[in-house]
Amino acid sequence: MFKNIGKYFPPRFGGMETYLSDLMNVQKTSGMAVAAVVHQHSPSIRDSYESQEGNTDAAGAAYVYRAARWFNIGVVPFAPLFALTLAKAIKEFRPTVLHIHHPNASGVWALLLPSARRLPWVATWHADILTPEASFTIKLGYRFYRPLQYAQLARTQRVLATSEPYRSGSPVLTALESRCEVLPLGLDQQRLPPPNKTQDTPA
Repeated sequence: MFKNIGKYFPPRFGGMETYLSDLMNVQKTSGMAVAAVVHQHSPSIRDSYESQEGNTDAAGAAYVYRAARWFNIGVVPFAPLFALTLAKAIKEFRPTVLHIHHPNASGVWALLLPSARRLPWVATWHADILTPEASFTIKLGYRFYRPLQYAQLARTQRVLATSEPYRSGSPVLTALESRCEVLPLGLDQQRLPPPNKTQDTPA
């Protein structure tokens, strides 16, 4: 059973959100039980919980725990009780693997939870935070976040880069050496529109 830590989840639109949703749908269809702990996409002081267990179209089940997000500090969600939501999700769901999607500042809470540290960790590296185009505010904030990020990576068994050029071009990923592997992002084929039959018709 997989437990994902993400930033947001649909209906919040975004690349990481779409990928996480597709990943969970494919895992569920293949018979796995899978869950995600993410932030509420709208400001809130209460958590919410969703279950797709009753969906008979899939052999597995999927659950989404949405931690209360009070507001954002720049692009970073401020969710001071995220650790409690994660602890509750681990206790209820009992995952065998913790999958952390980077970048996500709330993922550092896993370092403080004994229940999370007992699990093997895998990470998908969606993007570097520190880039030449990063603003001064991001560069300043990263000086404080960087030690926590590297503490997460130090106890992560496998880090998945989305492409070979990205793995070889990212200063963070190149430092991980043998623990970093390439696994391109995929799509849930069930979400794709049917092919245009006219394209198969000879001229």
